[in-house]
Amino acid sequence: MSISIIKSVDWAPFSFEQTPGTDSISIFRISARDYYSKISENVTNVLSAEELFRSSRFFNKTDQERFISARYALRNLLSVFLLQKASDIQFKLLENNKPEVEGIEFNISHSQNEILIAIGTVSLGIDVEYIDPQFDMNMMLDSILTQQEADFVRSYEEKHLGFYTMWTRKEALLKATGEGLIDDLSCLSVLQNVVSRKGTHYNLVSFLAGHQYSGAISYPNQDPKTIKYFNYP
Repeated sequence: MSISIIKSVDWAPFSFEQTPGTDSISIFRISARDYYSKISENVTNVLSAEELFRSSRFFNKTDQERFISARYALRNLLSVFLLQKASDIQFKLLENNKPEVEGIEFNISHSQNEILIAIGTVSLGIDVEYIDPQFDMNMMLDSILTQQEADFVRSYEEKHLGFYTMWTRKEALLKATGEGLIDDLSCLSVLQNVVSRKGTHYNLVSFLAGHQYSGAISYPNQDPKTIKYFNYP
């Protein structure tokens, strides 16, 4: 099996003076709680009326603040890549409700207090999941994993990390292809680092996104990319 997990990621500090390149994919890690405390007074100046309305519909305050943090950070980061004012960036929704901005590719994922944003020039899918040591994964092994994947998890020393690695790889791949979640995840094999889907080969990279967080990114492999990891802000 060729799967490998990057356990030691060099999360470098990001500055707005950096010039993004077209030969790389940038992954940004954000603490939702800390970031919200820095931006809360300026939210209405950056987010659109539609985004503010969506945020108001969250019943849970933590979910609301995480949504605001993710969209605020996304706008600010895209402004660096597109050389536009953050508040002027226009999103449009695709058929699968995935937001799109002309001239750039991006994807967002969040779990508990962690937000990951991937930005590049190729189709991207990113996923992050909190590694819950109390979660009873045994009841899901055979329903969402292939037999080989389930065997991998059962034999892996850190079983919960193994499970969430499989889960994030499936999510990231399906986001990269534009499919979103499918009914039968057990028919999708993600043990290899290059997986064929819908006539295209996709790279899969797994990494630790911080303490107790598993991350994965997927993108087409016909155009090799360097992955850069940043803490933001």
